[in-house]
Amino acid sequence: MAEIPTEFVQAASALAPVLNVFDGLSGRSLAGVWLRREHGLVVEIVLDFGGVFLAAAADGDFDTLRMELRAEQPLDGLAAAHEGEPWLGYLGQPFGWGWVAMNQKGYIDGALLGFGGDGLFPKLILYVIASQVQTGVVAFTNPGGR
Repeated sequence: MAEIPTEFVQAASALAPVLNVFDGLSGRSLAGVWLRREHGLVVEIVLDFGGVFLAAAADGDFDTLRMELRAEQPLDGLAAAHEGEPWLGYLGQPFGWGWVAMNQKGYIDGALLGFGGDGLFPKLILYVIASQVQTGVVAFTNPGGR
């Protein structure tokens, strides 16, 4: 087996604090989704994984995505979003894998989330643009060669 190039190891080490947030979601299913709005913009999306919360927020100073795990999450001031698209299709599905997206300037402004039995494939993307968190659906034309 080939050795992993040094620059990949260095990049993975630098990103470890960001990527480690996904470890706390292993084996947990999506139970709810909540949005925090300011001035009409979604500035934070809170994903409830049965008492463990992944908060994904726009950092307005750098236009980046900031993620953290929380053991508690007050829902005051948040709007439920789990009954709408794209979230409805993922309720009750276990978290699979998570990825971060870094642009060519070195800013982490996105995350990809995998759910369900084929959670190795990203299903949703969260990304920050113009100081707000946007959500998109990832579509593959031929996932896994199927």
